Amino acid sequence: LAQAKQRWEESLALGGDQHAAHNNLGEWHYRHGHLAQARHHLERAMHLRSETWRTRHLLSRVILAQGDLDAAVETLQAGLTIGTAADSEGLRRSLGDLYLDRARALASDVEARDEALAMLDLGQQQYAAFLGSDEQPWSVRSCAAVLDYGYGILTGELAIQELRACVFGALEAGGEGSMQSLYYNLAYIYQVEGRRQEAAPFYLLSAMRGESDSTTVSHAIALAR
Repeated sequence: LAQAKQRWEESLALGGDQHAAHNNLGEWHYRHGHLAQARHHLERAMHLRSETWRTRHLLSRVILAQGDLDAAVETLQAGLTIGTAADSEGLRRSLGDLYLDRARALASDVEARDEALAMLDLGQQQYAAFLGSDEQPWSVRSCAAVLDYGYGILTGELAIQELRACVFGALEAGGEGSMQSLYYNLAYIYQVEGRRQEAAPFYLLSAMRGESDSTTVSHAIALAR
């Protein structure tokens, strides 16, 4: 990586502004926590090729890391009207991720619960823009959002309701590829809520959806007793 960074810097020194070099250097600095340098390179890269969603995505992450959610959102929204349909989809995915990361950051603060829920809802709305996508149905992405970021925010019956809606919504949308993890997580939440009999069939469904996991099956058998 250090050698690659040197090549990108040499490329800029010899050949002037280049989108790829600025983009790659921006990502390198971001990954190493150098936010000011990352922002400089990514802003330059975006100036050279404003339609590239990947550059906007990286820049938004840097800006969010600097603590400015509104500016990060604006950076992504500004690109929705330019570029290809694929670029627009990428930006909406990034917006969803942005809101959900903010929700996760707020999850441990009891006083910020309402804001965290609002961020979670905004993130899911962005994923809803994928309605009809063959690659990744909106309901699957929406469920992933709840599973990955929401459990610290959504608890008890509310979490169960959200996950049940996700599971059945994903089935209707044809999201077979993600059902194993969805069933498993729904079973887990039933289990931690003390609803053992309801957890067992979802553990079994999870095992049936993919390569059978002995731990998952044993969970189901133990809980069904």
